[in-house]
Amino acid sequence: MAPTSATNLPATVTAGDSFAVSFTDSRYPTADGWAPSLTLINAAGRITVVGVVGVVVYSIIADAATTAAWAPGRYRLAISLTLGANRATVAAQDIEILPDPAGAALFDPRTFARKTLDALEAWIESKD
Repeated sequence: MAPTSATNLPATVTAGDSFAVSFTDSRYPTADGWAPSLTLINAAGRITVVGVVGVVVYSIIADAATTAAWAPGRYRLAISLTLGANRATVAAQDIEILPDPAGAALFDPRTFARKTLDALEAWIESKD
């Protein structure tokens, strides 16, 4: 049977916003006892959110207070189901956590390349 896994995962999540995804997977019925989790990983660290099991649907929910602590950046997202010593990754993709616009910290939205170019141009202009 083909899975009907979490196929509509967002490409971005804003820190401080609620995050929720629900899915089914015919290969891993909820009645069998599988437990869902979401993992976000990048070079700076790992974020794990434990999901809940409904009658037919798996859900992974992170409230606004939880996502407010998520550091902005690019992550690899993986949704897994575990049952005892068994694990199955049912969805994976790259995702970007955007900064919390209500946060107190300032944020420079320029890419690394843009910052480098701006610094080089400032240096060149200072040599005139």
